[in-house]
Amino acid sequence: MRVTFCGAALVATKVTSGFEKEPWLAYGLDARHRTVHFGFGLLVGTLALSGTMTALVLTGGANVTRSESLGGSPIASGMLWALVFILVGWSEELIFRGYVFFKLARDVGAVAAAVRTSLAFGFVHAFNPNESILGLVQVVLFGLVACFAIWRTGSLWWAAGMHAAWDWSESFLFGAADSGRMVSGHFLTSQAIGPSWFSGGATGPEGSLLAIPAIGILALIVLLTLPKTGAAMSLRTRQTA
Repeated sequence: MRVTFCGAALVATKVTSGFEKEPWLAYGLDARHRTVHFGFGLLVGTLALSGTMTALVLTGGANVTRSESLGGSPIASGMLWALVFILVGWSEELIFRGYVFFKLARDVGAVAAAVRTSLAFGFVHAFNPNESILGLVQVVLFGLVACFAIWRTGSLWWAAGMHAAWDWSESFLFGAADSGRMVSGHFLTSQAIGPSWFSGGATGPEGSLLAIPAIGILALIVLLTLPKTGAAMSLRTRQTA
């Protein structure tokens, strides 16, 4: 299903790009250093979620134990879930921060485009089971950071990698809920302890107040490590022309 969803997002990007008379890869796909950006995004997403879980454990907001539901090889299971979440990350980035973000950024400005697409991203997540208000706030902030990275680089690759790794670490590695959804066959098992505003409760770590510093650190990493590129400058030129 995720393969179909990602494929549909790519087809939609190709079709809508025809309205702008531009190559469909121009919307953040055909970017310089894309392999490096994607790999760096995977690393950063894993570390950010792992740091959030570590903070929760150290402050008594969560308990992490070995999983009893993992069957077969943990490496095979981890690779399978990695593929799933790479498809999740790419499909959601294409839909919310691909053509739509680039088009809005040129029409109304990058800031307004980031706010609108991030609010839409949060609205869609509101239909997830066990989602919370604080969790939705985190989803919107997450979307803003992704937009910031795309504005800096003109590329979807870092954002897609970071998105995929965050979800993979949350769901498979730590066995916690991801926006209220659980997966089977996770490597570890996490149990929220205490009030949901602190532990995340049934929403998962991103429903915890402790996730806000992690998202802030992600924004700082974008600022310090992802230099402005020619693609970002041309985006700003077209929006003010």
